Amino acid sequence: MEWSVQEEARRPLTLHCSAHSERVTVTKEDTFTMRVSTWLAAATMVFAVAGIASAQGVTPTLDKGTTEYALRGNIHFNSPSSQDITVRWAPFIDRNWQWGVDLSASHIKSEHDESGHKIAGTGTTGFVGAIGNYHFRSATEGPLVPYVGAALGTTFGSGSNSTVWGFQGGVKYFLTTNVALIGELDWRHADKDSFAGRKSTTDLNFGLAFFR
Repeated sequence: MEWSVQEEARRPLTLHCSAHSERVTVTKEDTFTMRVSTWLAAATMVFAVAGIASAQGVTPTLDKGTTEYALRGNIHFNSPSSQDITVRWAPFIDRNWQWGVDLSASHIKSEHDESGHKIAGTGTTGFVGAIGNYHFRSATEGPLVPYVGAALGTTFGSGSNSTVWGFQGGVKYFLTTNVALIGELDWRHADKDSFAGRKSTTDLNFGLAFFR
């Protein structure tokens, strides 16, 4: 497989892959979003390695009145590829349940065939909606807290805006009583082709959460 790079003034960066006869155009907006999303995921992994040994005796602070503030990046499993950045505000109504709001933005990369015709759109899209999560707690719990939940909201930005619903599940690993690493798998479904020509999308998210 051979890759070549072409760049012209004020034009997107173009990558050519001779093995697959495809061309992928990456704009400056793509690069910025990809970098931020990748940095978030990478930072989460670094904190995970550094915090596992020291967090064994940590007891999470997840009680009624505690609010979660989270920032996450993602790994996207669908084509065309995109990178998302998500923020979450979610207070707890008791020691197990929380409700809140997710706001995410993603920039989708343009994809072209060998003749240069666009086969996948580009642009910035997003999701805003309500989420509800149930956390599995125990009397002798450690720093790892698993959870499952659901979401309902709407897309915005480029493409068709539509109603979105879905499910998520993940774990929160507490480094201190009020700081945790997050790993979450999301599945979202829309009533229109709102996810770059698709009605559903699956993402693996990594990030940091603060509780106060």
